[in-house]
Amino acid sequence: MKAINHHIAIIGLAIGIASSSALGAQTPIGFGHVDIGIAFENNEWDLHIHDETIDQEYEPGEATLVVRHPARSAIPSDTRFAFLGSAGAPLWVLSQIQNHDLLFLGIAAEEIEKGIFAGDQLRLTLKQVKGPGHFFVYSTSGAAGTPDVRMNSRDGVSDADFATVLAGGHTDYNWAFTAPGTYEVTFEASGVLTAENRAVSSGLIAYTFVVEPAPGSQGDIIGYYVGVDSLPRVPFGTYTGLPNPNQGRLLFLVGHVTPENILNSHYRAIGAYEYTGPTNAPIAVPTNANHRIPETFTLQAPLTLVPGSGLYEGKLVSAKTSEHYSDLRIRSVHTLRQQVTLTATNLFGFGSPQDVLFNSNLRGRTGRLDNVVVALELVSISDGLRVGSPYQMNVVSKPGDRVTLGEGNSFEFQPVIWAEASAKPGPYSVRFKLVDVSRAPGHTPAPESGIVTFDFQVAPPPALSIARTVTLTLPVVTEGHVLESAASARGPWIELNLPFQLISEGSGEAVRLTGKTLTVPLTSETQFFRLRQR
Repeated sequence: MKAINHHIAIIGLAIGIASSSALGAQTPIGFGHVDIGIAFENNEWDLHIHDETIDQEYEPGEATLVVRHPARSAIPSDTRFAFLGSAGAPLWVLSQIQNHDLLFLGIAAEEIEKGIFAGDQLRLTLKQVKGPGHFFVYSTSGAAGTPDVRMNSRDGVSDADFATVLAGGHTDYNWAFTAPGTYEVTFEASGVLTAENRAVSSGLIAYTFVVEPAPGSQGDIIGYYVGVDSLPRVPFGTYTGLPNPNQGRLLFLVGHVTPENILNSHYRAIGAYEYTGPTNAPIAVPTNANHRIPETFTLQAPLTLVPGSGLYEGKLVSAKTSEHYSDLRIRSVHTLRQQVTLTATNLFGFGSPQDVLFNSNLRGRTGRLDNVVVALELVSISDGLRVGSPYQMNVVSKPGDRVTLGEGNSFEFQPVIWAEASAKPGPYSVRFKLVDVSRAPGHTPAPESGIVTFDFQVAPPPALSIARTVTLTLPVVTEGHVLESAASARGPWIELNLPFQLISEGSGEAVRLTGKTLTVPLTSETQFFRLRQR
């Protein structure tokens, strides 16, 4: 007889559910009137961030100051601004004059009573800059004024890099950066106490700035675009040849890219006017039942709101997931026409996916959006659903509210659709249209787009089901094998004397047996098995 041949399969099963909480996240602040606040009380300094828009104070490590991409410009050729670097090089500036699309940042000592410090003067001194570029603080008197440079990391950091503010007062400056990325900027507040004629300082306090790159700088293709329809007549379909109800209108577009055949890539106008009724008496309407995301022909379920983080910790939010349509970033179609880098503007190559998509639909979406300022207007929203951005939790709240996306040829905006974690499971929706809010002299606003509906869902809570079984499958003619079980890999091993079930395929006279299977229920959290041949 053949000697005993051991075929051992050791299987361990451990069952558990782990949960974790996210690390404390910094709140991003990218809009509104915000100050680096300086307070002094009971001989103690308090440097903080004061968001005046919502009257909220943060410790310096609790929030990030976001320099959004519309702040990107270029260093002027005027030699008075040579301290910033080479003329024409990119520069991100938070202006001392309020721009509602950007953070309006100042320095304030409004909480300090007059008379505590000599001359009521306080200093905020730059001590260190860590980041991908240089950092500046300066002011100008009027649009053509000579800059008064208060802080400049380009020529080194010293005690000469300081800004002043009066007790009880507030000062606005220009804050400039030469490259996108994350900066850790360290300051120190100081002053001379009047009563003691003694200099006191706060020690080093670090603030975090995040400077956004220009949209589309990586040339990636996203899901949603804004364009203007330039076709004078309907190009195809039931109403072919009739005047185009969207000519000159803003359009909300969905980009369809077909990797298997790039030349078939195209836009679909999901926020557009449509004709209805007979062809001899058509009526243009701003939407129809198919103007929804996810698109109705896909039969895809509504987009799932998922647990948020950072600003949206403890909420359910829209986010880019494996679900199609879930990347809600919106850009101008002209981010496909050209790739903006930090040093140059380069056209995408002929035949590239960007080139094909941009020039699709009979080149009907390629018109420039000069002087157009695009805003998203809320048309309707389900109870319990809200609309924010990565930097602000509520950008629109009631029908008619608008949030500015940016200048028509270069903007990028990402809405965040969210609900409370306790929201009732089920479907939710929000409807938008695009409007031109530009007030440029001589500019006639582009007509508004049609209406697009975004469908979301709050999924029911997960239900976990674990099948506590082990299945053994053997050839049908195999004999002499024994399945054994033990609580430990060291044994003792106990033979499992259970019947096999035969496996067959085909039917009738063509049926044949292909094997046999044995299913064993597990009896503990950890269990070991081995298959032994006698």
